Amino acid sequence: GLVSKNGSISGGGTVVTNNLKASAATGIDLIQTAKKAQNSNGSSISTYVDLTSTDGSISLDSKKGDIKIWNVEVKNASLGTNINIHAADSILSDVKTTDSDSVNPASVRAAKITLISDHGSIGTQDEALRIQAGSAALSGTASDASVTASAQDGIYLKQTDGDMRVNHIE
Repeated sequence: GLVSKNGSISGGGTVVTNNLKASAATGIDLIQTAKKAQNSNGSSISTYVDLTSTDGSISLDSKKGDIKIWNVEVKNASLGTNINIHAADSILSDVKTTDSDSVNPASVRAAKITLISDHGSIGTQDEALRIQAGSAALSGTASDASVTASAQDGIYLKQTDGDMRVNHIE
């Protein structure tokens, strides 16, 4: 995985992988594409994603293939900490749903979360993507602690604690 203990991880290049793990102190800004997006029989191969930032925002632009999120988290989710995930295909959960949110907490955690899927879904009807966006405004702007989501095929989200503050869903 990629690690920056005291700084951020960013760059204009593309990370080509089906297993993306990165951890940084002050933020992550990456472009990713699947090394292999389909098996020889045409079925989709997902990229597994695990991104953690202590204090800074996280931005991921996935250019090819579904992504399965194990964990994308801003540990100190305060005003100005955002997670932006843009995927060409679906954004799915790699954490199995149970009745207890304490057993399987949110896969995506920040004050403000934006999820965009160009040609797929966000979560599935059987497996909602578990999120933890801010449940109370942090400033005078209503969208500073909220979730925004856009997908072609469907949006299935579960806020694991508190109210889900919706900025925009389409």
